Amino acid sequence: MRRFALQEFAAEPWKNGGGMTRTLFTGPSRDGSAAFDWRVSVAEIAESGPFSRFQDVDRVATVLENGPLRLTRGPALGSLMQPLFVAERHQPLAFPGDLALHGNIGDDPVLCLNVMTRRGAAHATVTAIHADTMLVPQGVTLLFSASDGWLAGGARLDCYQGVLLEHECALEIQVPPCPRGPLIAIVIATQSAPG
Repeated sequence: MRRFALQEFAAEPWKNGGGMTRTLFTGPSRDGSAAFDWRVSVAEIAESGPFSRFQDVDRVATVLENGPLRLTRGPALGSLMQPLFVAERHQPLAFPGDLALHGNIGDDPVLCLNVMTRRGAAHATVTAIHADTMLVPQGVTLLFSASDGWLAGGARLDCYQGVLLEHECALEIQVPPCPRGPLIAIVIATQSAPG
């Protein structure tokens, strides 16, 4: 079990100036054809703007603060353009990363947990846990807290702290008395390379 906190990771500004990203963990591409097979990061989206496209990549976005995040085919003009996808706070949203999308936010910056997996190499399941449960880690499992006081196998996780689990036994998850957000479980299953 490896513990981590969001502030430990360096913030990298976007090229377009619309936000910043902290990369938490990455699974390097096993065949060398791409930058990663999977990646987990947290982005602060400061303003509406185009989303980066990632060919042959699937994404899951979970809004941690403010929101919602509305994804459209282009800049939204009031209510004239219906979003293709809407990421509400603490509700994981899966969508293809190779679509040309525009991210639209309100007046406040949006903090978003992002999980990306390369098709054919990895697959991610992202779940918001709201109650006591027993978790059996599979593949690479990350737990990321959106509230103070979550307990994972006896380890206390405060807001924006987490643990990386690999080859761990089942562990008990306990909800805090007055949670302000869920514990987000990310399970990444990697697929065997051909040959």
